[in-house]
Amino acid sequence: MAKKIKIVIYIIVVIFSVFLVAKAIKQESGANPEVLDKVVILNEAKVLPENEGKLVLVSGKLKASEVFKDNTFGLELDTFRVNKIVEMYQYKEGNDEVGFEWKEKVEKKSIISGSGGIYRNPEKSMSSINKCDKAYLGEFTVSEKLTQRINNNEKVELPEIEGFKRKGEYLTNSKWGPSVGDIRIKMSYVNLEKLGDISILAKQVGDGFEEYKLDTGAYAFNVYQTKISNKEELAKALEQDSKNMAGGMIFIIIVLIIIGIILFRTNIKNLIDKIKNKTSK
Repeated sequence: MAKKIKIVIYIIVVIFSVFLVAKAIKQESGANPEVLDKVVILNEAKVLPENEGKLVLVSGKLKASEVFKDNTFGLELDTFRVNKIVEMYQYKEGNDEVGFEWKEKVEKKSIISGSGGIYRNPEKSMSSINKCDKAYLGEFTVSEKLTQRINNNEKVELPEIEGFKRKGEYLTNSKWGPSVGDIRIKMSYVNLEKLGDISILAKQVGDGFEEYKLDTGAYAFNVYQTKISNKEELAKALEQDSKNMAGGMIFIIIVLIIIGIILFRTNIKNLIDKIKNKTSK
């Protein structure tokens, strides 16, 4: 009985998911003409009082609010986000005996092997993300809500320092082969110079940006990693957004359906096994 209830609940979840996807795609496709009708395209990244509360499209180059400094490696980077990946060589659970792996987080402080041995992982400070709360686009202040959408990470060539040598893309303190507790480091950042012009589509609020609610119920709030100068270019960008969203949602539905098929086949197999057991008795 419990299995039947689970199947019914799963079917309801799939149907509801399909409904939400269809609704979102309809909203998105209906939103594009409204965006093109209402948007004010700014020739310069200037805050104009007459655009307050309006949907605007502004393009230009981002500037960080401060220079990122790392005294350990003697770095100064003109960026608003730096990802510092620190991995530690540590014990991991295996089938019989413990294994080893490089990982950012300590999954387990203590691991018991199949033979009963106890292995302890050291605790060390690990990865970090350093970011500015804001950046600037001309006279506009760009919040983290928008900058976090920019995916343009570039590897930082870290200089070798005392105790750390380069191995591949990492700096590591491993001398010969890795030992538990050894660490390796790599770093990436958003290179503002290589990023070039971006375009922001959002509601102008003061000298910043907020989500613009459309009549369809959808929201216009996005950053494009290219310069968009006119409505024709914006129409192409919006169309691509719709395709990306539809593709992602269809993928989720397919995954749900596959999981449902697996569960259904498992339940059918269990039912057949029960019938066989009863008939054999």
